[in-house]
Amino acid sequence: MCKRKNSWNMKQTNSKIPEDFIEWILFEQFENIEGIGHGGFGTIYSASWKQGPIYTNIDLKMEFYLSFIVTAFLHRLSEDIEEYIPVLVIQFAEDSDLLKYLTKNFDKMRWLKDKLPILANNANGLKIILEEGLTHRGLHYRNILINNNISHISDFGLSHPFGHKNFTTNKLFGVVPFMAPEIFTNKSFNPKSDI
Repeated sequence: MCKRKNSWNMKQTNSKIPEDFIEWILFEQFENIEGIGHGGFGTIYSASWKQGPIYTNIDLKMEFYLSFIVTAFLHRLSEDIEEYIPVLVIQFAEDSDLLKYLTKNFDKMRWLKDKLPILANNANGLKIILEEGLTHRGLHYRNILINNNISHISDFGLSHPFGHKNFTTNKLFGVVPFMAPEIFTNKSFNPKSDI
């Protein structure tokens, strides 16, 4: 979470992310903010985090933390907003999304060394989503980001817990070739819809 002007001290809370906590970052700690994309539910910004993370995994190089994608779940950022603005800050995916990565690298990739680990990582990400009682509801090649040959599932703007009141909808969202067939008939999502 970020706050525009006032400082805010918040305890770290437990999380399933590798660093094992969520960091609360003031908006003023970002610089070089630049819009790099947008979707139906928000805008994606690239920014530098001035002070970097409080905790770093020693297996990661510090330069990986110099650029981040900031996904703001608002359509615009305004200088006069005083309330807390929730944003998701993740490591910048230098290698872009799965489609761009495969288009650029497919011919030189080997199955066991390169392709299978990406597939296994995506399957593990889906397993974690299901274990948390969620469905992604928007999984496709542009929502799988690649960084240092490791894939990450992103864009949870359509996700919901199983049985949530918006689990069934009269509107269709997503990329048609990647949508489960049952969504077109009864518009009902279930835990298998992402697979």
